[in-house]
Amino acid sequence: MGVNKGIVSLLSMIVVSFLGACGGDQPDSAADTGQDAPLFTLSADGVGPLNADTPFNLVKIGSAFQDYNVAQETHMEEGGKYPVITVKQRIRDLLSINSDYKQERIFSIIVHDNLIGNELGHRLGDKFNEIYAYGKTEEC
Repeated sequence: MGVNKGIVSLLSMIVVSFLGACGGDQPDSAADTGQDAPLFTLSADGVGPLNADTPFNLVKIGSAFQDYNVAQETHMEEGGKYPVITVKQRIRDLLSINSDYKQERIFSIIVHDNLIGNELGHRLGDKFNEIYAYGKTEEC
């Protein structure tokens, strides 16, 4: 009789564990979706606190991104050196900021990570045919 009670108890625990596992398929609002919320948004006006009026200056850009690692690097291309200001979250590259030829204003910003959002909703790595349907592209 003791063996039967042990088997029944064991089977009961197995059934309860299976039922508990089945409840995991329900969506949870706090569950991780695998996509981090954007830290800043790329728009026609700029990226986060940066815009066309922001000078290419390490101190000014550093104060705009106080919670991030901001550094100025020297890059080389075709024998010439030029400064680039980088913005990182710890060691994760977020932005590379390039100056104009006078090194006074921001010329371009390169987005390296999907932590920088896009007001159109596109993400780095999206395929062209996923963004634009056939025959629905804009003329340049």
